[in-house]
Amino acid sequence: MASSSTLPATPIILWAPPRSCSTAFERSIMQHPATTVLHETFADPFYFGPDAKVRDASSEEADAAIESSGLARDKTYAAVIEELMGAGSDGKRVFTKELSTFWQQDKLANDMDKFTHTFLIRHPEKILRSYLRLQKKEGKTTFFDVNEVAYKELLEVANMVKASGRELVVVDADDLLAKPQAVMGKWCEMVGLEFHEDLMTKWEPSKPKTWEKWEGWHEDAAKSQGFKAPVHGDEQEELPDFVKEALKEFMVLYSELYDQRIKV
Repeated sequence: MASSSTLPATPIILWAPPRSCSTAFERSIMQHPATTVLHETFADPFYFGPDAKVRDASSEEADAAIESSGLARDKTYAAVIEELMGAGSDGKRVFTKELSTFWQQDKLANDMDKFTHTFLIRHPEKILRSYLRLQKKEGKTTFFDVNEVAYKELLEVANMVKASGRELVVVDADDLLAKPQAVMGKWCEMVGLEFHEDLMTKWEPSKPKTWEKWEGWHEDAAKSQGFKAPVHGDEQEELPDFVKEALKEFMVLYSELYDQRIKV
């Protein structure tokens, strides 16, 4: 393993499916004194502007929620990449958490080498139950579109990184919640950041301004004071049939990445 002083200080992307504890991970990195943290920057061009993806399925609920978001309406993927590359002008390492939902190969593949790519995964049933839970709260910008879980896209990015000869850095959310010091310490080592255990595993409740563009999605992370496994009491409730079908597909993709996760 190369030391942090010899690793390139490229911006770090954490790719993750929605509802995977990724915002808590981001909250941890915000505590690091040598990082500049951005939040879901590829959401803007994914949903709006000339690069916006034509979504496979839609609903009035999803369309209204996305329209109510605080996303910019005219950004391109190229513009966001330029912003990410320039965000570390103060000498700090840039970190951004991006949902695999926003991955578009034709817009991002040629710029992959500009970034250090890392991955966060979570058991698909826990993701889907979190979505269902959130849907009941009827937040202003919240919605449940099973197509946006995007495990296929996550694996596609991981396979591209692996094919380039770079080491995969994969964290499983259950491991992170069970052993935050060990997992975050190993992740920092692998990306070339100094690990600050006292800062990166405990923090004060906070709702950063960057989270405001998705009102209702980050309430648990905003209230958090560290990594802690949630207890909801609905784990045995019957899942809808369409969720069960999606779960079968996602489990195959999740298992492939799970086998390559950081083990501590």
